Amino acid sequence: MREISKDQNDMHRYDDMLDHAHHVSSYHHPMPLENRAAQFKPFAALNGYDEAIVETARTTDEKRELSEEQKAALDAVLSEAEERLPEHPEVLVLVFHKDEKKQGGREQWQRMRLKSIDPVNRILKGEDRTSIAMDDIMEMKLVAKE
Repeated sequence: MREISKDQNDMHRYDDMLDHAHHVSSYHHPMPLENRAAQFKPFAALNGYDEAIVETARTTDEKRELSEEQKAALDAVLSEAEERLPEHPEVLVLVFHKDEKKQGGREQWQRMRLKSIDPVNRILKGEDRTSIAMDDIMEMKLVAKE
């Protein structure tokens, strides 16, 4: 007679359960398939790592220094806009926006209908309640009436 090893006994220990019906709890509802699948999603050991990589790769520009000629041209346009203030002239303004997370920022054109100019606080105010600090203006153009 051949002797059955312990390993072979372990392999067949639960053979008697194979034909039994699957147990369904009377107390607990079955887990939805979406939640069951979530158990097997990849694990992100470093939370926020991908966002940090994207943020590091994002570039910003240094605020450029205006030349004397550019400052004079900007002053001329501001003076003309101030004269036409009762008409609420439309202006195109190249504004330097400081980055909230990094040093530097970016330049962006903004269109606004000018409501007032605050020379004390050095702010342009638009009819739509936007305001632009004069120190952040890189260039400005008056939009011609149509």
